[in-house]
Amino acid sequence: NVQDNPHIIAAYLKIRFDTFFTEVLKPTFDIVDWWNRWEWQFRGTGHSHGIYWSSSAPEMEVGTEEERQTFAEWWDQHITACNPLPNRCHES
Repeated sequence: NVQDNPHIIAAYLKIRFDTFFTEVLKPTFDIVDWWNRWEWQFRGTGHSHGIYWSSSAPEMEVGTEEERQTFAEWWDQHITACNPLPNRCHES
């Protein structure tokens, strides 16, 4: 029973994340330093927040328009976002 053995689920989640981090994130982004924090939602859903330092990313010197453009173009190759409900109105 999962509810009686949450430590098994936590260990499985960590193993999966560590494998994804080692096999995908580190080589793709040339990550040389990182910090992760694990959190658990009310119903037991585990997730991680993290900060990662990439050796191949441009310096975050964004004083000029050219520096901002270089920084944005590099990250634009790696980061995407998708709104699954673009027509949904906010309730606020």
